[in-house]
Amino acid sequence: MSANVAIHKVRSDSPETTVTGLRGSSHAWFSAKLATDSTCCCIVPDEHLVPLLEQDLSLFAKAGILVYPGYEIPPYTPLSPDQRTTATRISTLYTLQENRSHFLVVTSIEAMMRRVLPRHVLADSAELIMAGEEVDQEELLGTLTRLGYEQVSLVRSVGDFSRRGGILDIYPPPFLQENNEFHHGPLRLDFFGDTIESLRSFDIFSQRSQTEIGEAVLLPVNDLLYNKGNITDTAALSRCFRNNAETHGWDEELAEELFERLANIGRFAGAEFFLPLFYHREEQATSTFFDFLPKDATVVIHDPGSCQQTMEIVYERIVSNFAEATANNTPALPPEALFLDAAAVADRLAQFSKILIADFAETEEDTVAVTTSNHRLLKQEINLQRRKRGL
Repeated sequence: MSANVAIHKVRSDSPETTVTGLRGSSHAWFSAKLATDSTCCCIVPDEHLVPLLEQDLSLFAKAGILVYPGYEIPPYTPLSPDQRTTATRISTLYTLQENRSHFLVVTSIEAMMRRVLPRHVLADSAELIMAGEEVDQEELLGTLTRLGYEQVSLVRSVGDFSRRGGILDIYPPPFLQENNEFHHGPLRLDFFGDTIESLRSFDIFSQRSQTEIGEAVLLPVNDLLYNKGNITDTAALSRCFRNNAETHGWDEELAEELFERLANIGRFAGAEFFLPLFYHREEQATSTFFDFLPKDATVVIHDPGSCQQTMEIVYERIVSNFAEATANNTPALPPEALFLDAAAVADRLAQFSKILIADFAETEEDTVAVTTSNHRLLKQEINLQRRKRGL
């Protein structure tokens, strides 16, 4: 069966189709073809496969490629994820939510199990700035702090900002520009009074300004959008934490340390494991990755058996770590408040058209077999010719 026929057949009304026979980079070619008419989300069983699939997709894809990485930190540990990872996740969620273009999204099954900030909160938090517009500088600095940026002497990485006289340097997460290309890197705002006289990218090593930019979107660099300077917000959040301490029976001494860090620092290592509490006033305290995917998106699950196994192992570890925290009366929220289990993932996947790429089909129903081969013979011939020619 030709690959073109396979593409045609999976475009049926069936909510789930299994495709077998794809080998090597043909997985990526197949997914890239599916992204022609709608967004295609590729799910792999392990985080290390995400960059590999992204690289293969770049060979075939006409649509933009988005990556949604996992945090790769053990659940219920006093650790916060890498800032760049968080920024990439937020950038992908916002792009999916705000743009109608078709994208290829690459993620792992573990990455999509973690709950995220409410959908509308992310939309309302994005700050659009344009060259030539008037902006209150002090208000903009306050917005940056609320979005999780930190003031430094020299901007080096995502989440940094620096102010020197009428120049404001900011390093935001990647954002989609008017030409449908992503901007990666820091921005330099040159003010004349309260007017942004110029908006440019610049090099973090030489610190020299580069390309002129018409407009930019400043996205949050943290899932926890908490204004520590607002007394009302701080008091309400503190009450919420204390109520949960009583409800879940947290150790009083450990809980008090948590309250002090919350009041004095605002964001602290491991605060992401209290995500729903930061949005306790919202109708829904958290959203999921699936809430940001377009309704007509096609979900392609690579090696569904391994994805299922990984999901079960990951959630088993989550439950085990929570049980250990509970036994020590360590402040922690129950797993269902922070993560999706296998049943919850399946429930959300049921909303989308799914294609399972597997070596073998469990049933013959709704199965498309594709005949492909690898480049083993070609590689052998190339190596043989290299030896013969002394290359």
